[in-house]
Amino acid sequence: MRQVFALQHSLNCIAKILETQICSLVDQWSMVVNYHPIDLLRINLEGRYVGSRFDDVNNLQPMGAFDVGNVSANYDVTNRGQTYVRVDNIFDEKYEEIRLFGTPGRSIFVGLRVNYDAKP
Repeated sequence: MRQVFALQHSLNCIAKILETQICSLVDQWSMVVNYHPIDLLRINLEGRYVGSRFDDVNNLQPMGAFDVGNVSANYDVTNRGQTYVRVDNIFDEKYEEIRLFGTPGRSIFVGLRVNYDAKP
């Protein structure tokens, strides 16, 4: 089992007239956990958190914090074919990364991938 975890703090800086800057610290983290119970099956869990922040130059338009989780699984049926299922925003979080631009709610994807370049 392979695990990846990253914690990052980012600085949002907005340049203003007179060459001054207003900066605000935004707490962010992301995490990915990959699990391979057998060679043909891969399961991925992803999580992301973005803390409260401002969306305008004067820091008057606050935006709320949010966290989003995703899960996916891939199964190699053959060396050329793979089935998959993916659920994005598994907790159906209502959030905006950019003010007034909503994001999709829970989304479910199921499918089959075929790679014609793979050797038989």
